[in-house]
Amino acid sequence: MSSEERTHQSGEMRLERIRSEHGVPVRRSPIAVGALIGGALGAWASNVPQQLLETVRGGLRLAADIAPADG
Repeated sequence: MSSEERTHQSGEMRLERIRSEHGVPVRRSPIAVGALIGGALGAWASNVPQQLLETVRGGLRLAADIAPADG
């Protein structure tokens, strides 16, 4: 089987080919996919509050600069 044929196979077909060639069980890893997605969401979520705080802080500074100084 050429490399070109392998790149166009679906995931199921590749798993079946690997099983038949090597005779070993090959499983998908939904836990690893979940861990990657969870890690990415966690990294995104940990940065969101900091970005929101910076946006609010910048808005308050801008408002303070624009507001007339009443004494």
